[in-house]
Amino acid sequence: MVWSSRSAVAEALILFTYTSSNKRWAKAVFRTIWRKNDGILIDLSQFGAIIFNRTMYLFGKRADKLDLSDIYRLVNNRIQESKNLDFKKELKISSGDDRKEFLADVSAMMNTEGGCIIFGIEEAKGADGKNSGIACSVNGIQVINVDSTLQQIESLVENGLDPKSKSLIFSPIHIDDNNYVLVVGIPQNIGLPSMVSYSGTNKFYSRGNTGKYLPDVIGVNQMFTRAMSIKEKAEAFRQERIQLVRSQEFLTNIDTVGSYFMHVVPLGRQGDALVNLNFQPTIDFLRSNLKVIEGLGGQPRYNVEGYCMYYEKHDNRLVDTYAQIFRDGCLEFYTNRHILGRPYVHGHRLENIVIENFKSTLNIYSQLAVEPPFVVFLSLFDLETLVIKNNDFHESTSVIGRKRMLFSPLLVDNLDVSPASHMKPILDIFWQSGNMEGSPNYNKEGQWIPRNY
Repeated sequence: MVWSSRSAVAEALILFTYTSSNKRWAKAVFRTIWRKNDGILIDLSQFGAIIFNRTMYLFGKRADKLDLSDIYRLVNNRIQESKNLDFKKELKISSGDDRKEFLADVSAMMNTEGGCIIFGIEEAKGADGKNSGIACSVNGIQVINVDSTLQQIESLVENGLDPKSKSLIFSPIHIDDNNYVLVVGIPQNIGLPSMVSYSGTNKFYSRGNTGKYLPDVIGVNQMFTRAMSIKEKAEAFRQERIQLVRSQEFLTNIDTVGSYFMHVVPLGRQGDALVNLNFQPTIDFLRSNLKVIEGLGGQPRYNVEGYCMYYEKHDNRLVDTYAQIFRDGCLEFYTNRHILGRPYVHGHRLENIVIENFKSTLNIYSQLAVEPPFVVFLSLFDLETLVIKNNDFHESTSVIGRKRMLFSPLLVDNLDVSPASHMKPILDIFWQSGNMEGSPNYNKEGQWIPRNY
């Protein structure tokens, strides 16, 4: 089979991969397929960061980036429902039973793989007269006041699920007059499984390719086990990377005295190919935005893990700071530049490093469409004889006295958080390790006031 254009090849493979029931096999096929077109071998890697089976994604677009042409593609290509995609002819949330049904649909997708529920699409009927799950027509739903309707849905989701959820995406796509298609993007649940708690329902739901169902006891137990496994896997990644770096197996010329690490791990996505390093725009972006500390112009290099920006000191050629992105979207920031020489840790410099690393994370994940939730790990080493010095050349009254400080993971469930506010609990603990009340760089309202150093 020969396609007439490269875009046609890409679209056909997107549809094939998205609708395949065996996602792992389909992704493997996509990586290896090529076609001959007008005598040219088409390298499919050129189609860029087309990511499959991502939560809240359709045709490589996030739910809030879809437009009406994407909705009609579902119908024109007769796309069928799956674990990640659900079609609804109407939006019903007026009665108690309707609300329970709506929440059950959301909970089921959240407890499985995440995905999109699209309201305003009618399904084709099968021979038995029942819905076949195949997109048939775009009818839309009547919405008089969009803001009011979305607020009603958001309130229902926030208060009708346990644990509460605020991370859904609601995207109304206008057709004409008061007629809309509503796309609800639902993330995969990473923590405790989502239970419908509305009006005393207290039920867990899961989803298969043909719709939602009530899991048995074993199925519910697997939901809880999966959450624990994901967190354990993230912690194992952190520990493994620390060991590799500090033993100089990752970089043989790294300066390991006073190591600082920030690890960022997208939960539930480890092992997935989230970052396409064969796509030149991605590399161009990383060269400008994968920053080592203090605005240093790092040297770029590909490696087994992914892509790295690092800086070598001129006097001894030791690497004292780098930023690494992994192919599955994990990030690792390293430095020891907060160590001023015995016996001081420069507290304000470290605080700035932490916040700048987190800013870089939010920017990179936003541009490369690496979805939350993710966890942030901060790890510090070789502090047993050090005290914390601040800008005024005062120092803490106590030696930190710890060979290492492995801070508890900090969960991030959206990309709109304030870096300084989100990192404050960790920074307070760091300053308290030197017998201070907390970070001196936040005012009484919790606003960060950075200092020069």
